[in-house]
Amino acid sequence: MTQRDASTRIPASAIPSLNTSTDIVFRYWTRILGGIAHPGVRNAGWIGIEKIGRMALSLLVGIFVVRQLGPDRYGTYAYVLTWASLCLPLALFGIGENTVRHLVGSPAYEGRVLATAASLRVGSCMVAALLTLGAFLSAGTHADATTAQLLIAMMSLLGYPGLVLEPYFQAHSKARIITICGLGSAVVAAAMKVGGILVTAPVGFFLAAHALETGLLGASLLAAYLSTTTVPRQWAFDRSLAWTLCKESLPMMIGGFAILIYNQSDMILLGMLLDSPHQVGLYSAACRVSTMWVFIPMAVITSASPFLYRMLAADDARYERRLLQMTSICLAIAYGFCLVLTIFPAQILHVLLGSKFVDAAPALRVHVWSNMFSILFLAQNSWILSRGLLWVGMQNAILGATINLVLNMFVIPSYGAVGASWTTVIAMAAATTGAMAIRPATRDLAILHLRAMTLRGLGPPAYQPPSSLKP
Repeated sequence: MTQRDASTRIPASAIPSLNTSTDIVFRYWTRILGGIAHPGVRNAGWIGIEKIGRMALSLLVGIFVVRQLGPDRYGTYAYVLTWASLCLPLALFGIGENTVRHLVGSPAYEGRVLATAASLRVGSCMVAALLTLGAFLSAGTHADATTAQLLIAMMSLLGYPGLVLEPYFQAHSKARIITICGLGSAVVAAAMKVGGILVTAPVGFFLAAHALETGLLGASLLAAYLSTTTVPRQWAFDRSLAWTLCKESLPMMIGGFAILIYNQSDMILLGMLLDSPHQVGLYSAACRVSTMWVFIPMAVITSASPFLYRMLAADDARYERRLLQMTSICLAIAYGFCLVLTIFPAQILHVLLGSKFVDAAPALRVHVWSNMFSILFLAQNSWILSRGLLWVGMQNAILGATINLVLNMFVIPSYGAVGASWTTVIAMAAATTGAMAIRPATRDLAILHLRAMTLRGLGPPAYQPPSSLKP
């Protein structure tokens, strides 16, 4: 592996130093508990708490929602939410992490950056809502879903303009505010869903609760910004900055569409080709149980990322050894869950969701293995970003989406939810590891994937002789 240009390296001072694995854990948690952790690490820790906390709460309450609605009504619920998220990449407009650079680089123009990003987000949300509604009305069959239900679910778009403030709090190492707002909105939405379960509420009520979470998050972030910022709030739309943000956001937006297609096309086509809310409900339940444990390897990746970036700035070889080690640990965890869900899918579905969902066992047995490639996708982010290969990631996502869409058209009419599960595994394997092996620029990453899948990173590191003894 060749050394990269020094200009692409992350400053060594940005992340605290790292020695042995034991020292990592001890010093990291000691500093956090003592309140003296490096701001970058502390910021990443708060972000990880927010994401993992919201995911865990959503999964826990979601299980009871699934049990309450049953296969048919839950199929309609999941189908509507899939349609509501269809134009989500357009609504988000790829604006997110790229604004952090502008906020950090030009603090005097924060108002212009935030105003421009928010204005673009408002316009993109309006276009996304119109396109989604038009596509829904033109599609025909909808697994018992109604236009009114879709409109309720799309109310979540009202909160997305406020989410442009997340990069502002990240840039100022105030991720604690994001965590408080995110977990607070998730708790309120979860309480509403629990109330709906107790009174046997209709599908529309749970869709409203889902939309409420995003709306509350956007509003609470705006309130926190107005109450905590001390800089002049000179918000103004900047046309040249808007053009720059659009160009930077394009690959992320296109990649987001591609990822959405190979994540959600299964649900859309199950509803359209079979017109069966029951099949959609079974497949959605299989997906929920299949991914309910993924927050564990996500926590490992989130915690290790700051230290990986520190190594990336100093030593390529050491960075890749640690990346292999982290990925192997995550995949070892995944193998355990995948084997259990493959051997006992019916029993687990019966315990978690009830006897009505036992028929989802064949789909669960297959779909759970797609998580192996999801973990690889998450773990490779630092490698991709450090080499400026965002467009390669976008092209791979488009490849996976195309494979998934084409295969689904053929297998869903005959094999239903099980066929959709197989296409998901195949498409994710092709987009994550297969496509990386084809390109010379990413072939080393594909090799690292294969070594991690065989858990090579769990063994002792290879002996490195002192430089004086090398030939």
